[in-house]
Order: sequence, then C-alpha cells, then structure tokens
Amino acid sequence: MIEVKITHTGKDSQQWLQETLLKVKQLEPILSSLANECAEDMKDEINSSRKNPKRPDDKLINAITAEKISDMEWGIGNIGKLMAEAPYFELINDGGSYVTKETHVVPTTYFAGAETPFVTFKAGSQHTIEPVRYVEIAGEMLKRNIKDQLSTILK
Repeated sequence: MIEVKITHTGKDSQQWLQETLLKVKQLEPILSSLANECAEDMKDEINSSRKNPKRPDDKLINAITAEKISDMEWGIGNIGKLMAEAPYFELINDGGSYVTKETHVVPTTYFAGAETPFVTFKAGSQHTIEPVRYVEIAGEMLKRNIKDQLSTILK
C-alpha cells in the first residue's frame, strides 16, 4: 500500500490545505491508469521469463487485473482471484520446488539447452522453479510512477 501524507503546520492557510487536497484528488484517474499499466507490466514480466509457450487460456496471465478498491485505492492481482484461478502463482513468483502429480509430456524447445524435443515428467518427479519476482518488480515500478506523478501534481 502506498500512502500520501500531507503535513499541515498550522501556518498554512485553510485555502492552501483545500487546494492541496484537490490536487491529491486529481490522482484518482492517474492511479487507475497506473494500476492498469502495472498489471500489464506484471504480465509482460511473466511472459518474458517463462520457459513454456504462451497459451491463450493462460490462467495466471488472465487472473492478473487491476481492481478499484475505493476512491483512492487500487489493487493489482486480487489474491482471492489468483488463488482460485492460478493457485501456483506464488510458486512462480517466489520460486521453489514441486512434485509432479501426474505424468505429462513437456515440449523442451522452450528450455535452454534442451537436447530432445520433448521430455516426460513422471508422476512424483521433483522440479525447481526459479523465482520471477513479478510482484516485487511491478510494485517498485508502481511506487516510482506514483512518486513522479505526485511530485508533478503537488508542485
């Protein structure tokens, strides 16, 4: 969460305070735009680091959205929606190991240094995923953009 704090010393006029609050209120449409940009940046980060091919029914990509919570509050990647639609999102973001539940064939053309076109992941085999950290990357981008917007508006 990013908070905007306005310090009023008492020396400033009531008019100054009202004008400043109106300027902050101008952030609402900007926050909407930034939240949507951030969601798209998260999707781009996931797609640029993926090892498997993009799919039109990609549950993780489709579950990442920007959602309005209140007038001045936006969320990116609703946790409830992610857990329901892409329960593996934490594994991709944070990295870790997992055990394959059922045997399946994976095209290795998407893995660096693959020597065969396909590999079979047998049920019970263990695999490690390197972290993507897309939540952290998108959050830092959003903080930077909001800070830039605030400094422009509050001048």
